[in-house]
Amino acid sequence: MWRLTRASLWSRKRRLVGGCTAIIIGVGFLAATLIIGDTVRGSYDTLLAQGNRGTDVLVRNSREIGAGEDRQRGTLPETVVDSVRNAPGVLAAVPRIDGIAQVVGTNGKPIGGDGPPTMAGAWIDDEAMNPYVVVEGAAPSGPNDIVIDRGTATKGKLRVGDTAKVLVPSPREMYVSGIVTFGDEDNFANTTYVGLTYATAEELFVEPGQVSSIAVRAGPGIRQEALRDALAGRLPAQAEAITGAAYTQEQKDQLGEDFLDFFEMFLIAFAAIALLVATFSIHNTFSILVAQRSRESALLRALGASRRQVVLSIAIEAFVLGLLASAIALGVGMALAIGFSALMSAAGFG
Repeated sequence: MWRLTRASLWSRKRRLVGGCTAIIIGVGFLAATLIIGDTVRGSYDTLLAQGNRGTDVLVRNSREIGAGEDRQRGTLPETVVDSVRNAPGVLAAVPRIDGIAQVVGTNGKPIGGDGPPTMAGAWIDDEAMNPYVVVEGAAPSGPNDIVIDRGTATKGKLRVGDTAKVLVPSPREMYVSGIVTFGDEDNFANTTYVGLTYATAEELFVEPGQVSSIAVRAGPGIRQEALRDALAGRLPAQAEAITGAAYTQEQKDQLGEDFLDFFEMFLIAFAAIALLVATFSIHNTFSILVAQRSRESALLRALGASRRQVVLSIAIEAFVLGLLASAIALGVGMALAIGFSALMSAAGFG
C-alpha cells in the first residue's frame, strides 16, 4: 500500500501542488499569526520586566478610579517616603512623580500621542531603579532642564542644548540637557518620555508635598513578599504595598486588556479566514482526486484489495500530503512573521 500511495502521489503532480499550496497558505498564515502574537507579547513582557528592574516593592495609593486607559490612581503624602525608607530590610526608597507631557518638534508638530502614551516624570538618580540611561548630555538639574528619549529626539530633530516646547498641558519652553535610551532601545515601545527635576515634576504634576508612588529596593537576601509584609504595617490607610513581580504582572494584564488581546484576536481572525478558504480548496482537491480514482479503486478491489486497504491508501496519501505541506508552511509562517516584523520596524513600531 505504501508503494501504491507513493506512485499515486507522484502520478498526480498538479493536484499534489494544488493541495500543498492550499495547505501552505492556510497553515502558513496561522503559524505567522501565532508567532507574531507571541513575539509581540514576549517583547512587551521583557520591556516591562526591564522597566521595573530594581523595584522589589511599590508603595502606592490604594484608591483607583476610572477604567481602561482612563484609570487614575491617587497620590501619597511625601512623609510616607521617610517612613518607608526607615523600615527594616529597605535598601533604598525613591519617590516617583509621574505625569503626561508632549514634546513639540522643530517643525512645530507634537510628537506622539496617537497611540502609545506620552510619559513624563521626575528623573530618578538611582541607576538600579531607573530603566532610562543618559547616552548624551546630562541628567536634568535646573528648573527648565529636561531629558528626552532618543526616539523623540530623532523624530523632533532635537539635540542636546536645544530649546524645546513641551506641552504640560500648557506650552513651556524647556532646555534639552540630555538624551536617554530605555536600556538599549531608543524608547519604551514607541512611547515618548520627558524626564524633569523632582521640583519641576512636583510643580507640574502633583499637589505640593505629594508623590505618585514610592519604589522600594530590598536589602541583600530579603524576599519581595517579606519586604511587602514588613511595610504593610507602616503605611497609612490609603496606601498599599505590592511586590515588583505583582506590579509587573498587573502592567502585563493591563497592556493585554488595552491592546495586545485585541491585536492577537485581529491577527487570529485574519488567519482563520485564510485557513477556512484553504480548507474548502483542500476539500475540493481531494474530492476530485477520489472521483478520478473510481476506476483505479474498482480495479484494486477486483485484484483482491479490501475496502479497508483502498480507504487506508487514500488516508495515507492525505496524511503524507498534509504533513509535508504543513512542515513547509511552518517555514513560510516564520518568513512571513519576520517580514511583518521588519514592516513594523520600518513603520516605527519595532
